[in-house]
Order: sequence, then C-alpha cells, then structure tokens
Amino acid sequence: STTGEGGLITLNIGEGSQLSGSFSGIDWGESDHFVKIEMDPEPEKTSGYVHMGTSQLLSVPYSLHSDKAGFAKKAGGILFLTSQQLDELENPETGMMIYVTDHQNIAIYDGVGWFFFEPCPPLSEVNAGGNESDVCSPYELSANDPGAGNCAMWEIISPADPGIAYIFYPSPNHPWLHGEPGVEYTLVKSNFNHCDYVSDTVIISFEPLPTTANAGPDQINIDENETFLDANIPVVGTGKWTKISGTGGSFVDDTDPKTKFTGQYHETFELMWTITNDCGQSSSDNVILYFCPQVIEVIAGTDTLGACIPYTLQANEPGIGNTGTWSVIEGTGGTFSSIHDPNAVFSGDIGQTYILRWTISNPCITVSDDVVIGFQSLPGTANTGPDQLNLEGTSTTLQANEPVNGTGLWTIISGQGGSFADSTLNNTEFTGQAGSFYQLEWRISNNCYSEADTVKISFFTCGSTLYDERDGKVYPTVQIDNQCWMAANLNVGIPLGYGQSPLDNDTIEKLCYFYYEPLCSIYGALYQWDEAMAYSLAEGGQGICPDGWHIPTRNEWETLVDYLGGASVAGAKLKETGFDYWDAPNTGATNESNFSARGSGQYTVTFQAIRAESFIWSSQPVSGNARTIWISNTSSGVLILNNNRINFNPVRCIKDE
Repeated sequence: STTGEGGLITLNIGEGSQLSGSFSGIDWGESDHFVKIEMDPEPEKTSGYVHMGTSQLLSVPYSLHSDKAGFAKKAGGILFLTSQQLDELENPETGMMIYVTDHQNIAIYDGVGWFFFEPCPPLSEVNAGGNESDVCSPYELSANDPGAGNCAMWEIISPADPGIAYIFYPSPNHPWLHGEPGVEYTLVKSNFNHCDYVSDTVIISFEPLPTTANAGPDQINIDENETFLDANIPVVGTGKWTKISGTGGSFVDDTDPKTKFTGQYHETFELMWTITNDCGQSSSDNVILYFCPQVIEVIAGTDTLGACIPYTLQANEPGIGNTGTWSVIEGTGGTFSSIHDPNAVFSGDIGQTYILRWTISNPCITVSDDVVIGFQSLPGTANTGPDQLNLEGTSTTLQANEPVNGTGLWTIISGQGGSFADSTLNNTEFTGQAGSFYQLEWRISNNCYSEADTVKISFFTCGSTLYDERDGKVYPTVQIDNQCWMAANLNVGIPLGYGQSPLDNDTIEKLCYFYYEPLCSIYGALYQWDEAMAYSLAEGGQGICPDGWHIPTRNEWETLVDYLGGASVAGAKLKETGFDYWDAPNTGATNESNFSARGSGQYTVTFQAIRAESFIWSSQPVSGNARTIWISNTSSGVLILNNNRINFNPVRCIKDE
C-alpha cells in the first residue's frame, strides 16, 4: 500500500509477492468486512488506533482461493476464468466481477446469477425540449430518448436555491417539474452511460399567481335598488362575480369589476370577486351590500273637517322598500281598515275630531306627517208633527221642526197631485186633492247624515174616499142631508177563530162570516157591541171608528130614517139593488140614498141571515142589549130593535159634526 500527500491510502490488490497459507481473520465471503483500516493519530502515545473505515474487497477471497487451487489466472488485477470455471464457483459474492475469456467480457454476479456487461451503446445528441413560459405546475418536461442502454437525468441549476421546486420521475424522459408560481427555472437534461455523458439546458417559467382580489368597500344603506361595484381590475388572470347570499339580485356583467348590481330593498347581499389565472389558481374577496331607500317626502293628506264616516285617507305611497303606518295621535274610538294602506278607510265616532299620523319607515330612516280629520255631527232629529187626516178642504200648514246642523226638505212619499209652497220650510203649506191620502217626509240632512220623519195628510170632502190610517183601508162615504156616512160596513181588526171571543185588550178583534175573511171585505166585519164601542158606554162614542168618526146614536139613525121618508120606506132606499148582496126578493131596493146596505147577517150562537138581514149597531145601550137598525131582503122598511150585546153585528160610522 502507499499513502498520498493528502493522507489517502491506496491498497493494491493482486500485486506483489504471492501469499500462501490461511487467513483466519477473513471468513469465506461471510464477514462484515475484509480489510479494516485504522490510524494512529498520536504515535508518541500508546493510546491505540482510531478506526477510520472499512473496505470490503470482494475479490480477495477468490483471488486467494484461486491461487490456492491453482486454476485461476490474474490479468491486471481482475481474475479471468472460462465459462465452465465460472459456473463451478461456489457461493459467489454479490457484486463479484470475473473476466470470462471465452466471452471476452466481464461477468457480474447479481446475487441470483451472472450477467455480462454490454458494450457501451452510442449516445445520441440530447435535446431537453423548448423553453416555455407561463406554464402551470406541475409541468411535464419533454426531451428526446437517451437511446437503448443509456440513462437520463434532470437537474435544476437555477435558481441556486430552488426552494420548494422538485422533479418527479414517473419516467426518465418525461418527468414532472413542480415549481413556484412566477419563478423561472433553468434545468439540465443529461444522457449518459458508463462510457460517456451529454447534456442540454431548457428554461421553464411558471405562470404567476393571480392578482390579489379586492371586491371594494362594503356598501350599506343604498338608497336605490341598484349600485355599481368597485372591485380591482386583474393584472394576472380574469375576474368573476358570484353571489354568496341574498334573495334575488343580478349582475349586468359578472366579469366586469365595475359592473352594476341590482338587488332588492331591505335585502343584504354578500358578493364574491374572484380572480383566476390560467392555471386555475384564484384569489377571492367579498363585499357586503345592503339596499335601504331613503324616504324623501311623507304626506298624510289634507286636513278635513265635517268628514263623513267612513273616511278614505289620502296619504302618499311609501315607495318600494318602505313601510307606511297609520296611528291615532289624538281622539278615541278610531279604527283603520289597514294601518299600512295610504288610502285606508278610517272610522271614528260621530262629531269627533282626530289627529292621525302617517309614518313611512325602513331600517334606515323614519319620517311622519299628521292630518286632522273631523267627523260631521248628526243633524237634529226630524219631527213632522201629528198626522192630519180627513181635513176639510185641500190644503194645510205643515208642522215639522226647524232643522239643526243640516237643512230640511219635504218630499211626497205617496199620493198624487200634492205640492209644497216651499219644500225647504218646516212649516210650509201643502196642497192636495180632495179625497186623497198623502204620506209626506221631512228630512234634515247634512253632507254625511240625515234624519227623517213622516206625516200622513188626507183631505176629505164627504162623498170622497175615507182613509183609515190604522190599516190603510179606504171606505166610500156619502152625504145624506146634513149627515156624512160611511157607504160601507167597517172592516178593521184581527180575525177571531172558531170558539174565540173578543177581549178588552186594546186590540180590535172581529169576526168574519163563516170565519172566512174574504167575506169581511164584501159585507164588512161583525163585532160584539162592547168591542165595537171600545168597551165604552158613552152614547155617540168613537168606538172602533176612525178618528173624526163615531158609532151613530139612536137619534142619528132616526134622523136618517126620517129624511128618507120614514121607517116604512127607508129600508128600500138604504139597500143595494140587485141580488149580488141580497137574496131575492130584495123588496123595494133602490139605494136611492147611496148608503149601499148589504145583507151582512149576524152571529148569535151560529152564523145566520147572510144576504137576508143586517143588524147594524147604534151606540145606545139598553141594559144587556143595544139598539140596532134592522134591514131585510123581504121588506122595504127598517126597524130599530134591541140586540144582545154578545151577538156579532156590523158597524157603520158617521162623521163627527
């Protein structure tokens, strides 16, 4: 061995004098080391050697063994054997190299078997590919194939500190370069074998990171429902808006950093501005928008006094995104059809004055305005005064009250041919027609309300129609000498049923022949005397006759009979002629008086004598009886007869003098 100037020890194996004998320190190919090298750092001391390292000389045992066996030869330090001798080796060490003479090549043992070195193949010119810029990581490198039997290798040579960059080798010629965005790398591609080495360089620069996104400042309380966004313009990459949250909303151009965005009032939107480069790397930033209109004006409407209930309010519309609300500031009992409707219908108390407030608000602002609404009072109660019935002549002065909080007006509700001197005066003169009945109305009105009352007016001249206000029935009348008589039997009251009797109960109760009410319309009703007299014993009393009329006395009947020529002939002059209402022979009937008596019959314990007799009550009582005037179909005369007061007979009324 020799030692160089740098202290490098060189061992020359296979040279020098031949050694013989056994080496107990070297096991046959099984030791951890074959040559141990130690150095004495301080020769002047006896402290021992320092172990510097170990080298395993793979061929030493076989050189020794071959020499000892005497069948191997050395050539330049490497054993050479024939193929047969090579196959006869026992337990060759992995990595052992033997020159095989008949192959003229070196064989190497790989732990399983022997293989031979191939002759060095030729290296083709290396091409690392073209330079590329703005590529994405990882980038697939592309170079020409090194050729069969050759190897390839890539290496980053700049920047000097590649940082996180590295090369991944899924295949030798097409590895992937992982680099940092925006960094330029210079790489060397080397093709080599154990004989030669060639290389080429290529420059690869990676796409820079996208521009950092800035969506602009948040926009709160936006007055309109649209706004322009204010994101930054990308230098690297392209931008795009997206909506993160919020109902509705739209972009005019979602790639424009300054685009217009339309949203909805009282809605919060979170929008994201994202800038993305060609490699898919992105940067995002968000902005908050809140749309909240600012109310410019609020108008509650015009103050109004004398308003009618209900009153339609006239406030202005609150506008999109705002809420209008009515409230009562002053006054009691007021209500709105809808507190949020600018044209709500407001109701309150008659005669009450209210101060109402219309408030328009949103989460940003609240404004309000007041309006005074005074409701009209009721007019005074209308009163037409008492009914005026069966008046003499054809005119009368009306007696209504004067209007209060309004104006009055007379109108004709029913009746023909009537007129007012001045229909606006409460005490105007009314003119009608003789024998006509009128219903008049006196109405006191203001712009909201009216109060009305009615009065009945009838003008009567004997011989015209008599109107009975109690049930609206009308009766013909006849003037006979100085007397004015009804020309038909009275028919007023509630019909009695079978077995019923009238009562003193302020209700007029009548009996119709055979309980058949249409016969009351033809022959008149039948009444017990007490019912007919309204339970009074006063002779000449009104009884159940209309106002201004009464039950005739005995003397008034006798005056009529005398005027008609006496009792023997008066009957013929009082009876209707013919046989419609009298049975034959209806003796002597002429109806000269137009009294038009009919055969009404009577009821005692049974119905009897219809179309044959008529017993008409007078107001003269006689003990348990009362006087009646008897008229018959078989006589021309009349008789004044007593009749039991519990019997049912007809009534003829005579006008008061």
